[in-house]
Amino acid sequence: MLAATPDIAKCELSGSGLRTAIAGKPAKVLIKCFDAFGNEPGAAPGLTYGLALLAPHAGSAAAKAAESMQLEGFWDRASYHLTFVPHMAGDYEEFVWCDPDGVAPAAGGQRCVLPGSPFGLPVEPGPGSASGAPIPAASKARSSPPAGQNLVVAVPTEGAHGSSALRAAAAA
Repeated sequence: MLAATPDIAKCELSGSGLRTAIAGKPAKVLIKCFDAFGNEPGAAPGLTYGLALLAPHAGSAAAKAAESMQLEGFWDRASYHLTFVPHMAGDYEEFVWCDPDGVAPAAGGQRCVLPGSPFGLPVEPGPGSASGAPIPAASKARSSPPAGQNLVVAVPTEGAHGSSALRAAAAA
């Protein structure tokens, strides 16, 4: 006897990516599926999952119109393992949904928000990075250091995964 197709209302979500995350680091969510009778139905590749981090109190109407973050995922029997990477630190409502027919609402599909969604998700700042950070222009009133001396430049890393730390870079 085979289980029926997954019943979206009976999905169970778990994983550290529902409780906390670090900007710039992968976060994981496990979606365990069951059919209407509580049986594990096996992989359902026709289902499309989505996830959006929205401002607190955005509401389910905003989630139904939201575009999903970039996700990676795979099926392991009746469970879908989903990984996402939050880009900015802050407090969010995490909406997880399924487009059961694989078609987004904008294209006429039906979106079903999964049980328990939205989840309150605090995203902590990730490690700072000077990559792409602007370097403030030196004042014209200052003279250039003599050749051979170290030059120290404060590079702001704000915006790099929500970190506001400053890093000093030394150049010869």
